[in-house]
Amino acid sequence: MSFRVIEPYVIGDAQIVSHSVAALDPSKLWAAGQTWTKDELCHRAETKRVYKRVAAGTDAANAEPPEKTSEIWQDTRACNRTAAFVYTESTPTTQKDGQPLRIKLQVGKRVDTLGLYGVVGHSARVTVRQAGAVVFGPRTEGLLRREVHGWFDWFTAPFLQRGAVAFVSLPPLSSAEIEIEILPASGMASVGYVVCGRAAYLGDLRWRPNIVGTNFSRIEREFDGSLRPGVSLVQRRTVPGFSGSFRVPAYNVDRLRRLRDQLNAVPALWVGLATQPNSPYYESVLLFGVYRRLEYTPDNVHNAEANIEIEEL
Repeated sequence: MSFRVIEPYVIGDAQIVSHSVAALDPSKLWAAGQTWTKDELCHRAETKRVYKRVAAGTDAANAEPPEKTSEIWQDTRACNRTAAFVYTESTPTTQKDGQPLRIKLQVGKRVDTLGLYGVVGHSARVTVRQAGAVVFGPRTEGLLRREVHGWFDWFTAPFLQRGAVAFVSLPPLSSAEIEIEILPASGMASVGYVVCGRAAYLGDLRWRPNIVGTNFSRIEREFDGSLRPGVSLVQRRTVPGFSGSFRVPAYNVDRLRRLRDQLNAVPALWVGLATQPNSPYYESVLLFGVYRRLEYTPDNVHNAEANIEIEEL
């Protein structure tokens, strides 16, 4: 199982050719001299950030913008249109009008892998064009699946959302345009992260990795172990993680060591089954996050044994 990592290229206005989400954000555009209620949201085109009002009030005509008045405005999230390109937060880009989410990029660098992570929709389609001519795709991946193990399941099993997909082997042309289309499911299409980059081969993933989930829900009990009425269980997110080993060819050890420094606290897409999207383990070994531990042991003249722990963002 080929184990790869993709560090995302920075995507800004210069790289976005077109976007189906027309408005920067559904919140109100900030301007001086306006009256705001407590917890009201606004956004700034200059920072592409959304801010929440700490207390009700009216801004003066010469008021400083929210990014300079943290005592009045709280920085909340990235704007909806560009959220999928902010890799240090968990805010998706969402299209809620029943239309497909369409994004066209011209990254200006060589891209051989495109990852869609935290995706919601019916299907995802990627097309790559060079000077108007199609050089890849259109390739479509279904995002809804059913777990059917018999005739009863065939008639009754619900559709489940596939949360991530990686499109590999894109032609690495620096001037190519990449078209992304996510068809909606139940009237909505969204994506948490759009990752464009070049895959770096790490080694061959070993079997028996440990797939973990850290539950941040709160459970409160009385002195005798009984649950507290009303506040016993507060549901919060479970953060996936991965812990496993892989074999590194000796010629690749220097690359692994450089990547360990390069990806220190840098979110990246880790792909364990890039060429086997139909494997039942595909999503278990496909994570967007940071490594917590990465070590290797030169085992012999030909290979080194490496261990890694990855935490999803």
